[in-house]
Amino acid sequence: KARWDRLNEHLHLLASMDDPKHIIAAESLYDLEYLRHYTGIKPLPLFSFSGFYTQLPGNEYLPKHNEILVFNHWDESITQSTSKFLLKEIRTVYPRYTLANLSSHPAIVFFPYSVMSYKFTEIYSLSIPLFVPSMQLMRVKRYVNLDRTSLSQLYCNNRSLDGEMVAHPNSPHPYSPNLEADVDAEAESYWMQFSDFYVFPHITYFDDYTDLGRKLESADFKSKRDWRKGFACTGGAVPDLS
Repeated sequence: KARWDRLNEHLHLLASMDDPKHIIAAESLYDLEYLRHYTGIKPLPLFSFSGFYTQLPGNEYLPKHNEILVFNHWDESITQSTSKFLLKEIRTVYPRYTLANLSSHPAIVFFPYSVMSYKFTEIYSLSIPLFVPSMQLMRVKRYVNLDRTSLSQLYCNNRSLDGEMVAHPNSPHPYSPNLEADVDAEAESYWMQFSDFYVFPHITYFDDYTDLGRKLESADFKSKRDWRKGFACTGGAVPDLS
């Protein structure tokens, strides 16, 4: 707690200085709101964008393979519900892959492992049709539970610290961001909504593997590519942070 308090005090000191002036920024909406919750500071949104190197010539979306690539999670039962399509775990197709490899496939099913990751922003900026678990499925499977809070076992590994760290008086959030589903499922779902994959537009969400099969059947991959083309080229619309 003492170290966390010192960090907050340091951030407030930097934010209050005019000479030299310091800019406190956040690379995702989740990080922005997390920092805002504990400090009251509203960081400059500098959202992660990979398009300046992913959108180089040669990486255009031109599907020529049948496989739909699956990232970060594999369950053999997924093929039973999506039998009309050929789904493959990415590493079984490409032990090592390039961005051009990814753009040569019709779609990607992405199971997030973190509320923000550059793997996701890279794939997103390629304008490949993306299918991601819905919030409903995320509540059940909790794919990102280890990489969502500062208190998880990947980081300081001390969940009891949540009771000692209070929100800033100006925080607009009704829940602590460090509460996990086994303690408060509503709090976890509330904070999950700020994840990149629930903020970025033009992503298709599925509630289970059967629903994924239905969504793939009804998908117009060309239209999905066109919907996202403008977003990918500009770096995306910044969400309303008022």
